[in-house]
Amino acid sequence: MMAGKDGAVSCRRTATKQSTARYENSDDSFVKPTNTKIYAFWTLVGLLCLLALANMILTIVIFSVLRLGQGMESMELLPDEGLVKFFGDSNFGKVSKSDGNIEGFAGSETEIKGVKGPVILEVEDAKGRQRNTLTLEQNGTQFKSINSFKVGDVFSTDNPVFKLSKSSVIRNVQSRVITTNKITAPQDEKLVLRSDTLIKIKGSEGTKIDGKEIIWTADQEVKLKSMNGSIVLSGKSGVVVDLKKIPIVGTTGLGGPITPQYKVCVCMPQGKLFKVPVSTDYNSQVACHNIDTSTNYNPCM
Repeated sequence: MMAGKDGAVSCRRTATKQSTARYENSDDSFVKPTNTKIYAFWTLVGLLCLLALANMILTIVIFSVLRLGQGMESMELLPDEGLVKFFGDSNFGKVSKSDGNIEGFAGSETEIKGVKGPVILEVEDAKGRQRNTLTLEQNGTQFKSINSFKVGDVFSTDNPVFKLSKSSVIRNVQSRVITTNKITAPQDEKLVLRSDTLIKIKGSEGTKIDGKEIIWTADQEVKLKSMNGSIVLSGKSGVVVDLKKIPIVGTTGLGGPITPQYKVCVCMPQGKLFKVPVSTDYNSQVACHNIDTSTNYNPCM
């Protein structure tokens, strides 16, 4: 009995040890991964890092090429005002505006052009259905879905007189050539003639400019030329010429101390003005023909 019991006990202990060993072996194989899996994991991490780096470089290149920031190179976004500003020429296939307003910059024109195609203006309702259409083509203008419209003459090119009502006021006229017998500004307002290159005022029977104050300003030269007559500058209080930039030329016959007074001379036929200093010596010769005509000081050259 005892022997039997001891034998049974020993057999149980042996079986328990064997099962425990099997569990330990299985746990070791589960906890400790193989070297191949470790290499695969770090390889995947490295590829993801390279992909993120390439994506960052591509994003930087796109931002630099398109000059993205608050807008793009030719576009600026103004979210506070709900506006998008375009600079220069912009090409679009279709532009949709909920309020229908397309505005330009102050002092510059807004031009809508269809290149080798028509310009179509459409008005849609709240459901997106097309209501009214205006098509501008090279061979004509077409209206669609419009009940009635009126065409009236603003002015006729056959009549040389451009008539406006008393309530109409023209603030700005842009033209390369204007032919008229008279241009008058409203009372107490200025009349401004401005050009980026050249302004030429010509009258076949003469030109008369009258005003409270006449100011001529040029970046380089202001020329007054009469073919067969005279140029007359007259004013009730006199004619004032700014002599600050008129060159000062010394005279050959000047003697004695110099006063802060000058004599204004004119080069003929160039019409250039210059001034010569006046001496306190009454015996000295102060004349326009006594100037120093050397190459470095000749005002008429």
